[in-house]
Amino acid sequence: MAKFSPEEWQVEQIRLTIFPEVGETQRNAGWWEAITEEAPEESTSNPKKGTSVIHGPFREGKLILNFALDRIDWIFAAPMDEEPSKEFPTVGAFREVFEAFAEIGDKWLALSDVPEINRMAFGAVLTHREENRAAAYARVSEYVPIRINPESSDLIYQINLASDSQTGIEGLKLNRLSKWSAAALRSLELTLGGGGGMRTRVPELVAIRLELDVNTLPGTGVTPLPRAQILGLFHELMSEGERIATEGVVV
Repeated sequence: MAKFSPEEWQVEQIRLTIFPEVGETQRNAGWWEAITEEAPEESTSNPKKGTSVIHGPFREGKLILNFALDRIDWIFAAPMDEEPSKEFPTVGAFREVFEAFAEIGDKWLALSDVPEINRMAFGAVLTHREENRAAAYARVSEYVPIRINPESSDLIYQINLASDSQTGIEGLKLNRLSKWSAAALRSLELTLGGGGGMRTRVPELVAIRLELDVNTLPGTGVTPLPRAQILGLFHELMSEGERIATEGVVV
């Protein structure tokens, strides 16, 4: 079973995280509106914990700006349905979602009031529908360096492979974490009739699930990260994520 093109992945969630330098306390609730050019839907904060969450609708999902004492996250995620879902959650196909999210990151990282950055991370959760569990396991086998028995169950394969950054930031290394699994979505339908309700099991849906976390390795490179190379680093992290989704685990 051959690998598929990255355009065939669906994106459940995509994330940009920065870890500011110690002592950098700048957080601007206006960033969400500055990036989207619209007012957010909701903003909540917890002064005791030093956290805030600002979010609103964006394209096919929800855009979230999350503040914590030691990190800032931009998250573009599929909305959580109140009703049981009959499909795997998605904000769209790989290519268009990655391009839209790159625009968000580029606009934000170019702002003058973004704090000095100690570390940066890019994350994503991708899915690809398969016919059944055996087909999903056979497909995962094309991406990871192990043999998988299609009759087995509860597959989770996780690996972190470090590499040198190509941004020119001296000594900087990257963690390239990928977690591969087969996810099943099961649901019941309730049919109402004169004799009461009848529960019908809907055939389960199966997909490969790939969780990515590509980040700068602590203790490598210089800190704060040079502002002139921040945008290049962000795109490098995204490119490494795309490479894993395209080529799989290269040991």
